[in-house]
Amino acid sequence: MPTISIIIPVYNGERYLAEAIESVLTQTRRPEEILVIDDGSTDGTRKVAEQFGGNIRYIAQTHQSAPAARNLGIRHASGDLLSFLDADDLWLEEKLARQINAFQNNPSLEASFCHLQNFISPDLSPEQAARFYCPLDPMPGYTLQTLLVKRTLFSKLGLLDTSLEVGDSVEWCQRVLNSTENVNLLEYVGVRRRIHGANLTHRRRTDANKNYLQLLKRTLDRKRAGSE
Repeated sequence: MPTISIIIPVYNGERYLAEAIESVLTQTRRPEEILVIDDGSTDGTRKVAEQFGGNIRYIAQTHQSAPAARNLGIRHASGDLLSFLDADDLWLEEKLARQINAFQNNPSLEASFCHLQNFISPDLSPEQAARFYCPLDPMPGYTLQTLLVKRTLFSKLGLLDTSLEVGDSVEWCQRVLNSTENVNLLEYVGVRRRIHGANLTHRRRTDANKNYLQLLKRTLDRKRAGSE
């Protein structure tokens, strides 16, 4: 039976971190390891993580970036399969069970994605919530939050790109899709992505737009190179 490590990068995430961790602990197929990687938080993030005791491995670094925190988690993780959860998002309780079942049914599978659904954080006032675009229909989640992946794929494809503070998740998942056909997408909605206004992509919208354009160019460049 393969083992699973969960990596939760966090920066000043005391507000929602406990809910994120609890959504992992209540999985019908619990992981063998949960790593909370603190990217130099200055709030009560460490206290929140440590209240879960031995269920959590808490690792801190100086403030760098989300992809740097994810890479540190990958280096410390011991599982055969890795999965990622942002500190403000939630998993539905059968996410890991359904994905591990996909791996057991298909030994050649290297990565499994699932669907995700946005939600407005219930702690926002109606006035605050009205400021944000939040499509509610489930959508294919080609992002790290939905992914369960063999750790060997990081040896093959490399770690996350730390030059992309926004968009590193999409860029790495694009590498997966470009490199292997041994990938599936479950129809199951396994992730609830919280919209709350302090999301990194909202706070760094200019950088996000720039980074996504960079990702598009890299994808097109790879496709052109493959056709030559």
